[in-house]
Amino acid sequence: MSGKARLGKTGAGFLKVLHFCCAGCWLGGTVAMLFLNRLGDAAFIGPMLYGISLSTRVVNMGMVAACGAYGCLVTGLLYALFTPWGFFKHNWVSGKWVITVLALGNGIFLLGRWETIMLAQSQQIGLAAFFTPAFNMARNAHFWGGAAQLGLLFSAVLLAVFKPWGNKRDV
Repeated sequence: MSGKARLGKTGAGFLKVLHFCCAGCWLGGTVAMLFLNRLGDAAFIGPMLYGISLSTRVVNMGMVAACGAYGCLVTGLLYALFTPWGFFKHNWVSGKWVITVLALGNGIFLLGRWETIMLAQSQQIGLAAFFTPAFNMARNAHFWGGAAQLGLLFSAVLLAVFKPWGNKRDV
């Protein structure tokens, strides 16, 4: 064995389970945010619209960001460092790293910004926010950005399951 520290079979198995749980939070939370985004159509009073916006923030910050995105990032780093998979040994793993960076960027720089606008508008002016251009632009951008996020995450799942492209030395 080389001088590099490696996880044993049991440790790698627990890390894999943790990684899958984090991926489930990220994927499931993204789906929940898409549903919450469209639930605003059913809001009949201002506090309801604010509640929906606040629920979106709670799902995003708790489930999607903390458990899902950052959990996948950390477990992925641990996987790369302490198992034979590495960072760039296999093309499909490299693809998952690209997807992870894109999804993190989308979540931090776009989805979070639009969510903040929706939350502030619905808190300040209640149901009237639903009729402002700023709220509707943010809501639509949040929905389509969330749909793109879902596509990215689904692509990562496909790569993890089918492991296409082989390893670097095979190509």
